[in-house]
Amino acid sequence: MKKLFLITGLFLICLATGCDGGSSASNSGSLTVSGVAAAGSPIVGQAWLKDFNGDFSSDSPTIIDGDGNFSFDVSGMQRPFFLQVKGNVAGNYYELYSVTYNPGRTNINPLSHLALAASAEKRPAAIFDAPEQSGITERSLERAIEEIQRMLQPLLELNNVENSDPIQGTFVADHSGLDAVLDAIDINLEDDLDVTISNKLTGETLVQAAADDLVSAEKMDYADANQANESKTVLSELIDLIEDYWFTQSRSAKANYIADDYLFNGYDKTLVLANYPDWPDTTDLVTLRHFTITDKSNADVYTLYYESVLTDGTINQNTTFVNKSNGQWYFCGNGFLYNARLRARGVKRIHVNDNIEYCAGVDFYINDYAAQGIEMVTVDGPGLPETIKLVARQTGTKLDIITSQRTDGCIKTHLYNMSDDTISNELDETNLAYTLKAYANYDSNTYAPIGTVLETRNIIVSMRPYTRAELTAHGADYFALHNNLSTHDISLCELGDTVEYQYTLPEGFVIYRGHIELYFSDDDDHVGSFETALELDNYKATLVTSAPSWTPTYAHVSLYLYDGFDRMFKTQWDFE
Repeated sequence: MKKLFLITGLFLICLATGCDGGSSASNSGSLTVSGVAAAGSPIVGQAWLKDFNGDFSSDSPTIIDGDGNFSFDVSGMQRPFFLQVKGNVAGNYYELYSVTYNPGRTNINPLSHLALAASAEKRPAAIFDAPEQSGITERSLERAIEEIQRMLQPLLELNNVENSDPIQGTFVADHSGLDAVLDAIDINLEDDLDVTISNKLTGETLVQAAADDLVSAEKMDYADANQANESKTVLSELIDLIEDYWFTQSRSAKANYIADDYLFNGYDKTLVLANYPDWPDTTDLVTLRHFTITDKSNADVYTLYYESVLTDGTINQNTTFVNKSNGQWYFCGNGFLYNARLRARGVKRIHVNDNIEYCAGVDFYINDYAAQGIEMVTVDGPGLPETIKLVARQTGTKLDIITSQRTDGCIKTHLYNMSDDTISNELDETNLAYTLKAYANYDSNTYAPIGTVLETRNIIVSMRPYTRAELTAHGADYFALHNNLSTHDISLCELGDTVEYQYTLPEGFVIYRGHIELYFSDDDDHVGSFETALELDNYKATLVTSAPSWTPTYAHVSLYLYDGFDRMFKTQWDFE
């Protein structure tokens, strides 16, 4: 009898509100669905909207702005509306969903993602693929939100948002209110709808539940909530540290911010002060933003990610490592001996015959800047058929893939090209884990490492590279275009002059930064290069060059662009 009452009551509610979907938002005028996409900090990426019939909004996909804001025109579309966001926070990939029955404010965040799963008792991705089969109702969505509020009540109370609606409530990605809650916890929803809510800093499990049965979930413990909420205090202190370091330097000297045992990619305190005396440079700085604690080690070292935005639109991604001593925060470094950066890379090469070649793979940029004696680094991980070996150049500190392991097409000293089959079938979409081992010596004949491992580190590549097929089909979305190059005569390089290059930027992603490089060489192994940052606001770059004492026979000018996942897209124009 009770079950019949609930069903009957829900039926009457749906008659009154149209909660089963399929009603038109409007047949005239303009209506919008807008909100904030965030997971502690604003999500950088793209958002999509579908209606009940599975039709996309004409605004899909839309690029999310720097504060996480997005908007869709839903005039004439059939409600409810289903939203999807794909993007990154602090270089980490997020794919989240949300839903709303009415135009107006609709946020996308881990709590909206959970609410959608709980209300429909299905995976959010499956719901977005077939909205008309979701089975969601307004009442089921309300109940899901109520159960989430109940589960998280202690943490919500600590941040004065105990009655906040994560979907339709006011939301600002500013580390306060509901955003502070998302700073404190991770929400992991498995495909089988098991959900784990954990302390973001410690990894400790706070709540375990089934998304399709949240009513049975226990409420978060108050002591656990207080511990998780400490992340808000720590983050506030670290923001104060970074802003003081950039703008004020109240400790009277740069050295007073750096721990005595500092070590970052081989640089100790003395070396970093000597080599980077003028950092940070605030000349062209607009703002610092998107502060996010991404890790806390067992040694109480916190990893802090933040972005610096410059006047021309360049966005620099900064990761710093800090710990506390005698009540004061200090920069302590990452503790590693050498510099290593792995990224997904796509290349569009325009040959001298105007043929276009696309290349794709993982770029291994490894450099022993601080001269710690790193002669070989081996790399193991997805998409690599064997252990890849990089050895130090005869001059300089950069390491290159050994010649025998360089693959065909767009041969590069540190780009490992991968086939489309490898990328599609051997790589996950996200979080590619590679293991690097450093050695002081190796056999020059067999390239076998000699001696013990100096250092082992694990590096995550956030997003897989695009395939050649994807780059070929959608190249206009990824690669910049050279506007004032029409021939491949090497004289156009104008070595010895100041040269202005004009370009067009793609519109398929948020461009974080870019640079241009002019490389030239001859048949006697002479090489040279000049480079400068792209001015993203005026679509040009000016290279100041000098003439070499030898005559170049080959050259290329390359435009490099980087997205929020540090994926590189290079457009190379060849000369001869």
